[in-house]
Amino acid sequence: MRLHLLLPAILLSIAGTVWAPRPQTASAGGNLPPIVTILSPADGASVAPGAMISFSATAIDPETGPLGGVFMFWASNIQGGLGVGTAFSRNDLITGTHIVTLRATDPGGMQTARSITITVCVPTATPTATLTPVPTATPTRTP
Repeated sequence: MRLHLLLPAILLSIAGTVWAPRPQTASAGGNLPPIVTILSPADGASVAPGAMISFSATAIDPETGPLGGVFMFWASNIQGGLGVGTAFSRNDLITGTHIVTLRATDPGGMQTARSITITVCVPTATPTATLTPVPTATPTRTP
């Protein structure tokens, strides 16, 4: 990760993307909440117990640029804290319907939360049919 600081303006460069802070407005106090997008898993996803689940998201502070690390906290309504940062994976979610919430907090204390639902369940068995041949009747003659 590269971080560049140029005076009198702050310029943040991470992985080739350049972010410049927006001018603050005195009337609004100058601190806007982060813009948060959950990239994965998809809302409404169903997974089997023990399946590896990748969590990823972006969070952008309008004043300072991308957020990550401890500024992004992921939690489940069933299991509590899941992780921090822009990306991580877990394979230990317990069975049930999880409401997973990502809460991003900017350096000025403004927060944005986004939630998705993930269901961890044992897949239902697909019904199968067994075909048994029916013996054909052989005509018999009686004398």
